[in-house]
Amino acid sequence: MVNAGESQFWRPEDRLLLLLLRREVDKEALGQIDQILRDSLDWTYLFDQAREQAVFPLMYQKLLSISPESIPPALRTQLNQEFKNIVRHNLLLTHELIRLLELFGEQEISAIPYKGPIWAAGFYENLASRFFFDLDILVSREDILKAKELLVAQGYRPEHKMNRLQEKWKLLFDCEYQLDHPKTGVHAEIHWRIVPGYIRFNIEMDAIWRRAGTVFLNGREVKTLSEADTLSVLCIHHGAKHLWSDLQSMVDLDRFLSVHDALDWAQLLEQAKKQGIYRILCTGLLLAKGVLNTQLPEALDNAIESDRAVRLFTARISGGLPDKQRQSFPNLKRIVLYFRLRERLVDQLRYLPMLMYDVIRPTEKERSLVTLHGPISFLYVLIRPVRLLLKYAAALLRK
Repeated sequence: MVNAGESQFWRPEDRLLLLLLRREVDKEALGQIDQILRDSLDWTYLFDQAREQAVFPLMYQKLLSISPESIPPALRTQLNQEFKNIVRHNLLLTHELIRLLELFGEQEISAIPYKGPIWAAGFYENLASRFFFDLDILVSREDILKAKELLVAQGYRPEHKMNRLQEKWKLLFDCEYQLDHPKTGVHAEIHWRIVPGYIRFNIEMDAIWRRAGTVFLNGREVKTLSEADTLSVLCIHHGAKHLWSDLQSMVDLDRFLSVHDALDWAQLLEQAKKQGIYRILCTGLLLAKGVLNTQLPEALDNAIESDRAVRLFTARISGGLPDKQRQSFPNLKRIVLYFRLRERLVDQLRYLPMLMYDVIRPTEKERSLVTLHGPISFLYVLIRPVRLLLKYAAALLRK
């Protein structure tokens, strides 16, 4: 595993970024940071990478606390304004989350917020340190349509208009409704399960609701996932869904471990095996250790390092800064990576429906080609495979 402070093959800006993201910057790391700052840096590249990796606010705060004078004055003015904009954005979403939770409560809709403000306040203990794009709220399957109607009544607009048949298919195979508020720009996602129905994990939703606790967010008590379920959701979201494709995913895991330092790892690893996320969890831990110098309990560290499959997969996706392009790999390449992430054959085979779903699932491109209403709208699932076949056949002919 590449160590950010030692690799001589990385750009100095990349090494500086990773050193600044460490939970604890010790004397040795400070010396490395000081040495890098003495050289000529490409400041545009540095902050572009921080934005791309979704860690700009955390990295900028750390740099200001260590060496504010190293930042060119004109650039610092620009960055200060950018940071203030992020703070305002985060506060807007946090206030909106609390408002929506109060509305849900008035309608007797149980809701558990996660990611976004919850992780910023819980993992980083500072809403300004983690940039988040939207709001994620878990509601029961029985209340999902009621919750959706409530958001629509508040001015939110669903991402797609659906007829009754499409609605049934979505509830069967998907996991969330995505809605946008045209005036505030807030994007909200209400979930009735953690992952789509075609991605198989042994996650018992009833158990998640039973284990839920409470936290305070801006002085308001709100429901939250248990520590064990938070870790599972973090790994599923960052690892299974996005393949640990940005630094924020690893920093989230690192900061989670920092505020939950008395975890029963024997129990958590056993739960991960039952849920089918053991390799996903271990890969994230190994990446965090190599990239951010995350300190792991000795027994946990030894167990992970001795797992050859985890080491091989981690080596396959590491070797530089995380690559967001992993999220948009062609289906076959992405499916192969997903297969390698799952330790059990039965879980690997369960990814096959996802491949089929990706092939037939209509997108905006299909909807823009032809408009199908009512009982014939199901024909969209036939249009997509034909369009893809023609697209790739044309590509082959051009070669």
